Amino acid sequence: ELRQRIGFLHSKGITSFNLVNKSNKDDLLQSAKVIEDEFPEECRSDVSICAHYSLKYNKSRKMDGAFHKLKEFIEDMSMNELSAKNELLIVTGSGPKGKFDSLTALQRLQKESVCVSSHNGIAMAFNPFFPNEEEFKEEKTRLLAKLDTGIVTKV
Repeated sequence: ELRQRIGFLHSKGITSFNLVNKSNKDDLLQSAKVIEDEFPEECRSDVSICAHYSLKYNKSRKMDGAFHKLKEFIEDMSMNELSAKNELLIVTGSGPKGKFDSLTALQRLQKESVCVSSHNGIAMAFNPFFPNEEEFKEEKTRLLAKLDTGIVTKV
């Protein structure tokens, strides 16, 4: 099914894709490989993939398990031999924020100097549309803290 969709989109000139993470069963790396495989080798450098990594769907019961899953995913993404330009959008997910949210994840990645390869970037979400002034201020404070990590390449 993904191959058919990508083939259709490619036939319409689309080369940039977002992979959403809406389940703990989603295999973002495999989906990225499928996308790249649908392009002729000479066109693969034009392909751009942004994987949305949801901390909500990548939890762990182990101490520090969610961070290690994220770190492992980034390492796998960096080592993957895709020629596409990849980005990783780290999102907390809907609902109440737990102890390990997108801000904490970015801070830990920065603190532990997790290597992100030169053709991969880390993206973050920012919602400027809170009707409540306090919620907007909190979101803006979180934006600045995320940017202060120095590892975010896209908002």
